[in-house]
Amino acid sequence: MTRESDRLLVIEERITDDSPLSFDLEMMVQFGGCNRTDEEYRSLFAAAGFALTRIIPLGSGSAMGIFEGVPV
Repeated sequence: MTRESDRLLVIEERITDDSPLSFDLEMMVQFGGCNRTDEEYRSLFAAAGFALTRIIPLGSGSAMGIFEGVPV
């Protein structure tokens, strides 16, 4: 059973139009993963049964953000 206050928070590096392509390459080489766009996060949240409700940037100049979702 979900409550109105239930939230899923993901803190992750965001890919924007200004992001260098080297971000994705760095993630693949160092960690075996990749960076995702906001729309890719929206799709991942939906596949897991969540709606992406907010993307909160973490400070100016930071590539980090908080992705907030709620159960659907």
